[in-house]
Amino acid sequence: MVFNLGPVGCYPGYLVELPHATSDYDEFGCMASYNNAVNDYNKLLKYTLSLTRESLVDASLIYVDTNSALLELFHHPTFYGTSTFPWLV
Repeated sequence: MVFNLGPVGCYPGYLVELPHATSDYDEFGCMASYNNAVNDYNKLLKYTLSLTRESLVDASLIYVDTNSALLELFHHPTFYGTSTFPWLV
């Protein structure tokens, strides 16, 4: 199993510790520039994994998209039974 990167621009520790401008926040309170970098990395990872599958035809390589699942939770927390994340307000 190969897990992609999650939306680090939404992680509370990163929101506090990483340098960013207030204009970098998206409509959900996440840092857009960091999430854009993660998206670029994840696309490259998925592409590279497809090349690896061609080289290792007998291997079972599974790409796990944790980024989309976590983004859904960060963007719609009340839909999943949690209160809004205070660091994203």
